[in-house]
Amino acid sequence: MESNQSQPKSGYPLWRNFAKTASLFTTVGVLLALQTSCGGDEYETVAVVDTIKTTELTQGVITVVKEIAPNQYEIQEEKTVPSKADTRVIVKKLDGKVDTFTTEQVKAMVTAQDSLAARDTALHTASRDTSKKTKTQIYQNGYSPTMHTLGYVLMGGMMGYFIGKSLAMPPNPNVYRYPQQQYMNNQYSSGSGSSGGSSYRYSGSSASSSNQNAYSSLRSTATTSTRTVTSYKSVPSGRSGFFGGRSSGSSSGRSSYGG
Repeated sequence: MESNQSQPKSGYPLWRNFAKTASLFTTVGVLLALQTSCGGDEYETVAVVDTIKTTELTQGVITVVKEIAPNQYEIQEEKTVPSKADTRVIVKKLDGKVDTFTTEQVKAMVTAQDSLAARDTALHTASRDTSKKTKTQIYQNGYSPTMHTLGYVLMGGMMGYFIGKSLAMPPNPNVYRYPQQQYMNNQYSSGSGSSGGSSYRYSGSSASSSNQNAYSSLRSTATTSTRTVTSYKSVPSGRSGFFGGRSSGSSSGRSSYGG
């Protein structure tokens, strides 16, 4: 007598259907186990308070930039102006053309690579060899003057403070016409150097003196405000002391700069 038991209509073999079913039960079992192990914990909502400092620039800056090689620039002069709205960049091109840019236009020309200039405050230019009337330069960490695109130079100078750079970071001395003088100006402005010494003179440059005064003025006239932001987190009971009442008043990561 022939068996009336019919084979599954599915095109898959029985062992494959069994494997799929076993896999489904295994997954459900793991999820139930996890839920059981965590189900005993009770959660509570705690407040997390962050303190955020905001620095607002009140003065503006006029920056004069010169193209010294194709797509390679240097800052020749910077000076402050009473109104932040009057901030401008004047660019003198190799072909004699002069362009003027606003803060918003500068933001559009700065790339992510240019942001490296904001963190570079070391001096990469060695002292001049006056006996041979040549300049010896030492480049560190892959640094090269070919990096000095217009966006890089502007981010390294004081214009960078209007497009997001921390005011606590001194200007990048290498993007200036006289990098050694600017480097010493940075030391003077941060209080690590003595004032009025002959070591702060470089080629009798009045432009370098104005750069020093501009950076000091920009910092001294900036205003700082503080606000708190409260967020809420769900944590296991008994661990609220770890999260509650956190205050982050430092300038790193929680401060913003209003350019």
